[in-house]
Amino acid sequence: MISAAERAWPGAGLSRWVSAGIVALLLGLVPWTAFLAVTLHGRFEARHWDIAWVGFDAVLIVVFAYTAWAAWFRRQILVAAALVAATLLVCDAWFDVTMSLGTPDQTVTIATALLVELPLAGFLFWCAHRIMVRTVAAFRSLLGDDRVTGRLSQAPLLFVTGRGAADSERNRETTRRPSSRNDPR
Repeated sequence: MISAAERAWPGAGLSRWVSAGIVALLLGLVPWTAFLAVTLHGRFEARHWDIAWVGFDAVLIVVFAYTAWAAWFRRQILVAAALVAATLLVCDAWFDVTMSLGTPDQTVTIATALLVELPLAGFLFWCAHRIMVRTVAAFRSLLGDDRVTGRLSQAPLLFVTGRGAADSERNRETTRRPSSRNDPR
């Protein structure tokens, strides 16, 4: 059944297609990962190793610069920039540590990951979460809905939510409550 909010924004059904596409990719990724686990060698000599790592760090620099700009000017895009920067930091820590195991650089890469990269990634994930929670709360307040939740997993997408959707959400919650014959409602 299509809700009033989905009728108000015709692209709302796109989220179901995106979800189905991601599930299809996931179903393909699981056997691919198992195949790699069985067939990949523990050691591999790579060409252009320097270009790969310098390129990755260059992307990290650009993302950090954009994140700093978005934070300085208090732009909503900070959410996406912080998530990308945090994800890149986690990837950088993972590859640095796993590829340095058993080498003289192992201690430095583990220390850098634990003391710099992962805490910074955690801070950026926290910032993005905090901004999203506050954005949802502000939006709901504009709709006259004073319920604030810190659980983003329960917050509806903003672009498919309208006053009608907020009202119908309240109605659904009301109908889920056990009814009582003595209830004056």
